[in-house]
Amino acid sequence: MHHPDEFIGQELEVLQAQNKNLQGFKGRIIDETKKTFKIITQGEEEKMILKSQCTFKITTKEGKQEIINGSDLEQRPEERIKSRR
Repeated sequence: MHHPDEFIGQELEVLQAQNKNLQGFKGRIIDETKKTFKIITQGEEEKMILKSQCTFKITTKEGKQEIINGSDLEQRPEERIKSRR
């Protein structure tokens, strides 16, 4: 499965999470670290979400959707990009 190299700017929805309060959270990814996504919701609330504890639906700017297990993404964004080249 091919994941986008860059997640910032993509739309994210939490489909499953160990913390059940996060399920259904939606927003635009505004930052990414090795272990987290930072999103901003429709209500302008910023939320930090641990990748390893969630399954996400990512919607690209082109409208493509992909279901991603967050633990598959636990590396720094720049490492993920380098590993593709």
